[in-house]
Amino acid sequence: MKAAAQPLPAPAAAPPRLPNPTAARRWRLALAAALFLGWIGWLAYLAGTTTHPVVLSRPQFLSANLDVIAEVGEENGRPDPHVKVVEVLWAQDKAGQELQSLQVTDLDRKAPGHGWKGPGRYLLPLEKKADSPEGTVYQLAPVGRSPGYPPPRNSLSSSPGPALVYPVTPETLRQEKEIRAGHWEK
Repeated sequence: MKAAAQPLPAPAAAPPRLPNPTAARRWRLALAAALFLGWIGWLAYLAGTTTHPVVLSRPQFLSANLDVIAEVGEENGRPDPHVKVVEVLWAQDKAGQELQSLQVTDLDRKAPGHGWKGPGRYLLPLEKKADSPEGTVYQLAPVGRSPGYPPPRNSLSSSPGPALVYPVTPETLRQEKEIRAGHWEK
């Protein structure tokens, strides 16, 4: 004898359909990817359009006793030590204000590789070296010692850093004025 067949239970009602979660995830992923690519594009734009800024050495200018804009020529592929003074920006004494030309004894040895890029106008921080029959002789003011610069070669070394020259730009002139005005925080 067969047992009476039991009716099958009615199928349960299907759960309510939720919005497609993969579509929302794809949308968020696409938005994140677009923002990331936008950010990378912005950084690439900045890297391509930003030039190498020239930053003046405050210790060098503070040790100098004459700041001039000079027309520097070329002699045998090196800077000519006889320069024409275009403008005196700052002088420690009145004699420096009247200079038309001067001799910078170490310009041909120290400037190549330290800011000199060929003939043109340069901002020169100078120190008075000596008086001679031809006039006062100057030398480039060295970058003074400061913590961590230049790295000591040995513990007894007290040599200053290199002597730098700077191209004349509105930015370098602004920095020189700030140094001489005592605005050191910027």
